[in-house]
Amino acid sequence: MSRRYEYKYTIEGLPLEAILHTIRYHSAGFSEAYPQRQVNNFYLDTVNLDFFYQNVDGISRRRKFRYRWYGDFESASKAQLETKHKENELGWKDTLVISKGSIATEEKLTQHFRSLGLSDAELMPRLYNSYKRYYFLSADERYRVTVDYDQKFGLPFHFDQPYQELRSDPNIILEVKFDAEDHDDRGVVMRELPFLRTKNSKYANGVTALLF
Repeated sequence: MSRRYEYKYTIEGLPLEAILHTIRYHSAGFSEAYPQRQVNNFYLDTVNLDFFYQNVDGISRRRKFRYRWYGDFESASKAQLETKHKENELGWKDTLVISKGSIATEEKLTQHFRSLGLSDAELMPRLYNSYKRYYFLSADERYRVTVDYDQKFGLPFHFDQPYQELRSDPNIILEVKFDAEDHDDRGVVMRELPFLRTKNSKYANGVTALLF
């Protein structure tokens, strides 16, 4: 699995169309790589939120587990388990495609995860989040940009419902993603982005909003 950088920009108070205009008219020749779609996640963590605190504390080497599907829960036929690895600024992920039935209830989700033996810690679904995403790819196919908006957070399997949306976040998240070998050339892309690079974790934001 190739390692990549993910540069994130949290954008406040700027219309979505203005951000999309910046990407579409970038000299790197970005074009839409996939149709826009809704992304949904169940994030797993311990009862003490150990993964959350690793993120907040800036632990340089860490993992994160999430179940992801696209579109609404009722129409999705498949989901995937993603293990995200982080080592300093570089990240990579392992993906396992599963049937949506494996996460239809909290019991099935936890049973599925435990059967894989990916973590010694006892993990459970702690956060649901969703957002709509645009996908762009540069003309040379070396740089990818995603634009996430209409963010929502909720609790998974609350009152026996798969998820319940409780909070929304008006900020837009732009990410530039590229492989480690393209790091030295990143300036060509970055200098045309009139945004301030930030740290951002949707998981940490959601936990902070709902549980603190």
